[in-house]
Amino acid sequence: MTRMGTVVRSWRLHRRTGHTFTELAAAINPIIRGWQQYYGAFYRSALHGLLSRINAYLLRWIRRKYERLRPFTKAKACWRRVTGPVPSSVRALAVDPQRLVTRVTRAG
Repeated sequence: MTRMGTVVRSWRLHRRTGHTFTELAAAINPIIRGWQQYYGAFYRSALHGLLSRINAYLLRWIRRKYERLRPFTKAKACWRRVTGPVPSSVRALAVDPQRLVTRVTRAG
């Protein structure tokens, strides 16, 4: 966990304001997915602290990138909209929610 935390800190996500959310996701998702598959097979709940730290860094990135989201409550509401549950209408259509979020993010 210490080594993974060091790797996450070395990414300095909150300093990458020139990147889009899609670019950040493309860079860190394969690494996080690998950690979840390997370490999650043995002790999944141990990863919750690391994943919440990554979410905190991404929330900090949102607050630095978008001036209108500088207040914590607005940034937190935006983060909940982005990472919230998939609406039932999308589930009924059997659409992959990750692809839907990518399309919406690229369009916006």
